[in-house]
Amino acid sequence: MNTNANGQKLPDTDNGTPESIFTLALAAAQVATWHLDCGREMAWLDARWASWLGYPSEPVRLTFAEWRRHVHPDDWPRVRAGLVDFFKGKVDPYLLRYRLITVNGDTVWVEDRGRILGRDEHAGRAVSAAGVCRNITAERLQRLWDRLLASALQSVPEAVIICDEDGEIRWSNPAAQLMFLAKYGDLPNDLMSVWEVFPNLTPERLQSREAKVQTLEWPLESGETRTFEVTVSAFADSEENEQYLILLLHDVTELKRLQHELQHLALTDPLTGLPNRRAFMDAAAQAWHRVQRGQGECRMTLALMDLDYFKRINDTFGHAAGDAVLRDFARLARQQLRRTDVIARFGGEEFALLLDGADDGEAAEVLQRLLATLRASELIFQQHRISYTTSIGATVIAIHDPSLDDVLARADRALYQAKANGRNQLVWLDPEE
Repeated sequence: MNTNANGQKLPDTDNGTPESIFTLALAAAQVATWHLDCGREMAWLDARWASWLGYPSEPVRLTFAEWRRHVHPDDWPRVRAGLVDFFKGKVDPYLLRYRLITVNGDTVWVEDRGRILGRDEHAGRAVSAAGVCRNITAERLQRLWDRLLASALQSVPEAVIICDEDGEIRWSNPAAQLMFLAKYGDLPNDLMSVWEVFPNLTPERLQSREAKVQTLEWPLESGETRTFEVTVSAFADSEENEQYLILLLHDVTELKRLQHELQHLALTDPLTGLPNRRAFMDAAAQAWHRVQRGQGECRMTLALMDLDYFKRINDTFGHAAGDAVLRDFARLARQQLRRTDVIARFGGEEFALLLDGADDGEAAEVLQRLLATLRASELIFQQHRISYTTSIGATVIAIHDPSLDDVLARADRALYQAKANGRNQLVWLDPEE
């Protein structure tokens, strides 16, 4: 005996009758059949129909009222109107999609098709009808997810672009279209290859299924440059055996700006606007490594400076005056230094300086000029005239210095000696000292 997946008995296929072939075709298509006796208001449903409703997998007979109770109440008005038109002959064939409630309370979507088999000769009323039905629950669910996915891709603020392996852009969402319009004045489908837009990508990289992230600078006609983080993923159409790329572009311009501001704040002294100790130590470490790699060809001078009698200024004029002096010193020092030089506030009234590419004589000249500028300057603060000077200890970074700490210690000794000698002066210590 041949049976289908629902336990229905199938006819013997050896006889090859049209009836057996038709029954097998219905089973292969997973289509259920039904027959209506309109006079007796009875419905005969085959085993597949019965299984969808939660009955045992064998043909079942229901009254119209019993069948009616399985139709979803929200769909019944539409189903009833469709059946009325069907029985009156207004539609041929009959076609409806609606929901059924199973005996277990679950919901099943079906697609019903049928035709009238006979009518009363006198009144013209439908006597019998027959048809087929498909369970379209999975199809409806798939279409629902497809609509949700399409709606999500259309609605997300991130630009989404899909292209084939030849780089031809097949689809883009509104965010991507606005992005291309802002730069090119045209939609992406009418532009150059995606390989030209994103030169870091190549067709060969489609072989990798791993997502890749890159940063893209996107200049606009307005002169503004936006920064995008581009995530690129490869995927394949299993049915067509074609490969595609999906590009997700997230605008990180504001994030980058905020990160830059935070980094600047982390490395900047808020009072003077100069680099802080952390920033100077990073720069000094790089300078020390450059000297080591340069084998003596690279010249770097490191100096430590301390404002003289700064506590006396605070005690006499107040801390606001002390802050004003620190800011004034930072201004004057920047004016005397070159663009390549680095001056930082080390802490309190102490400052540090890196002179790039200057030999001993050139570095000493720059530092002496700074001392002379301070001696000749006077700060007016709240009608007070404040004069101040600084002491400087300097040294060169030598190739044989074991570490940066050794250089800092030598500059600190030079600064201590400048203070001990009466302040307001430069003391230079050679690496051998």
